[in-house]
Amino acid sequence: MDMVNALSANVVSGLTSKEAVERLARFGPNAVKQEGAHPVLALLSKFWAPVPWMLEVTLVLEFALGKYPEAAIIGALLVFNAALGFVQENRSQRALNLLRQRLSVQARVLRDARWQLIPA
Repeated sequence: MDMVNALSANVVSGLTSKEAVERLARFGPNAVKQEGAHPVLALLSKFWAPVPWMLEVTLVLEFALGKYPEAAIIGALLVFNAALGFVQENRSQRALNLLRQRLSVQARVLRDARWQLIPA
């Protein structure tokens, strides 16, 4: 019965500041961890898709047929495409990170029986 009384008290008056600090220490922040792929893995992922696969197969066939200049051109295009995609993805990720830093999200909470705005 004690738990029911405590829960109903929280609904009416919200958490106390002390309870909020204790819960933050116990459970951690309510946040989604932002994880980025390792740069080498991000670059290698540019070679793992249907279009690069076709170019890679064509590259192998050109080498097998002894057409080395054509194979070199296809290889250069494959590497150029991967590098360009990698650079563009990094730029967009940096822009997104900058927007996240500048965006100040506020949460409206009931703390100590009064409504407050705190950083989310």
